[in-house]
Amino acid sequence: MNDSSLRNARILIVDDEVAVTCLLVNFLNRLGYKQIKALQDSSLVFDEFASFKPDLLMLDISMRGSTVSRCSGGSGPRSGKAAFPVLMMTGHLTTPKINARRSSRRHRSVAQAL
Repeated sequence: MNDSSLRNARILIVDDEVAVTCLLVNFLNRLGYKQIKALQDSSLVFDEFASFKPDLLMLDISMRGSTVSRCSGGSGPRSGKAAFPVLMMTGHLTTPKINARRSSRRHRSVAQAL
C-alpha cells in the first residue's frame, strides 16, 4: 500500500464528545486524509458503516451506550467478512474508576516494597 492509497483511506471516528471528533478530524486532515466522517452517537455506527464503508474505525472505548464490544467482537457491521482495523481510544484518564485502580496499585506496590 503506497502513501497515496493510505491518504484515500476512509476513516470513521466515533466519540461522544464533539471537541474530540473535531480535533481528530482536523489532525487527520492536516496529515492529508480527506475521507473522514465523525459520529457522536454510537447507535448510528452500523448504518454509517454500511454506507461509508470505512477502512479504519476509531472508537472511544469509554463512550456511554457504546457499540464498541459489538464492533470489535465479531457481531458488528462486518461480521463474517474480512477483518479491518479498529483503533480503540479514550481521553478519560481521570475518571474515578481509573484513579481508584491506580491508587490501589500504588498501595500494593508500597506494601510490597516494605
